[in-house]
Amino acid sequence: MPVYKSSNKGYAILIITLLLAGGTICFLRCTSPGDKKTTPGKVAVTPPAADTIPAPRTDRWLPDSTHVYLLNDTTKIIFRSDYPVHREMTLDGDAFFYVPAASSPLTIHTKQLTLIVMGKAAFRVTGPSTEPWAEVDVINGVIIVRKAYSSTFNKPDTLHDNQMQMINRTIDLMEKEDFDAGALKAWCDKLPR
Repeated sequence: MPVYKSSNKGYAILIITLLLAGGTICFLRCTSPGDKKTTPGKVAVTPPAADTIPAPRTDRWLPDSTHVYLLNDTTKIIFRSDYPVHREMTLDGDAFFYVPAASSPLTIHTKQLTLIVMGKAAFRVTGPSTEPWAEVDVINGVIIVRKAYSSTFNKPDTLHDNQMQMINRTIDLMEKEDFDAGALKAWCDKLPR
């Protein structure tokens, strides 16, 4: 087992700190509400590589024929007691949804976002309750997204095919962007159905 001197640890910590600080500055600069170089909804975002999307740990067919894939062991879904009469649930974690066409919308609550799914859709929601952020990636469908908390900037967004919504409660920023859903589509094409 190699032995490291404390000075090497100090350099490693310094390098990691500088990299994290640089990434944070870049994130804040790139997502600043006053940034004139970006137009909300028109910026193409590089999608995650297909191999970075976790394989489902389990899946469930709901009484309304919605198919949900839970992407980690800690993901929890709590349904209204009268589901599917009232199609409403709370999500804590990471999940992928295939929602069929229905006569009423499906509402999904996370700690940061409320989603209203308006008919047939395929999308991923990442919304852990322990984090100040959440993300929705839509392959297809129409989803109305709004903040789940009180904010002076409370205008909802409507997501369509190949769009995503990101929120960071720490800086009270919610942003809709176009994205290339190719990696997510390739991933979901491999799902058992």
